[in-house]
Amino acid sequence: MRLFPGVNLRIAGQLVPEIFFPAVLLPVLVFATLYAFPFIDGLVRFDFRQHNVLKLPYERPVTTAIGCAFFCFLVVLLVAGGDDVIAVALTSSVVKIRFILRILCFAAPAVTAVLAYSLCRRTRSRLPYRVQ
Repeated sequence: MRLFPGVNLRIAGQLVPEIFFPAVLLPVLVFATLYAFPFIDGLVRFDFRQHNVLKLPYERPVTTAIGCAFFCFLVVLLVAGGDDVIAVALTSSVVKIRFILRILCFAAPAVTAVLAYSLCRRTRSRLPYRVQ
């Protein structure tokens, strides 16, 4: 909640407090994304068959990259919850730590997705058999 900027909105004459976006809207979006991802993945792939066999991560590099990026985003948010403790441990300013975490909130998932995708593609290309 500390990473979000303080924004008070007025909608239809009612004040929407600044805590609404990180405390209510973000968790709803996170869980809605987690619940909807299998259905969205099926719609994108046009694959509506029943699957009883799990796929290995290198067999679905895009899905693996998206999952790794999402996990990295949640880890950055978890670390951001203790930004004051991190600032004391590093003898730094809380403002600097928050600024770094705000950048990491967007940059770290992107870098993680690119790394995961490239690792999956490299592993897939080095297999002795062709994965479908």
